[in-house]
Amino acid sequence: MAHLVAYNWPGNIRELENVMERVTLFCEGEEVDAKDLPKEIRGTRPAAVPVEPLSGATLKEIVKESTARLERDLIAKALEETGGNVTRAAQKLGISRKGLQLKMKELNLREDPE
Repeated sequence: MAHLVAYNWPGNIRELENVMERVTLFCEGEEVDAKDLPKEIRGTRPAAVPVEPLSGATLKEIVKESTARLERDLIAKALEETGGNVTRAAQKLGISRKGLQLKMKELNLREDPE
């Protein structure tokens, strides 16, 4: 997890999704380890990331939750860097404006219009 968080993700969400699919398909054991990650991701200096105990969750559930957290962080960072401009944040992330809006709604990142 530390390697995933430390990696810059130049391909943004699509790159993350592709990496997670490959890792889950080709992982040799029950758990994903740093050795299962692509070389360019393993080469990043891992950050100290607390990893929660499995507590009966399946690998698929853990990957889905971790992906959602990472997506949320990437989107929040893009919005912060663009001053909340959704169009520019979408361009920065390499996704459509509508796609970003849907993802923001899914991840509860939308501001309530009041």
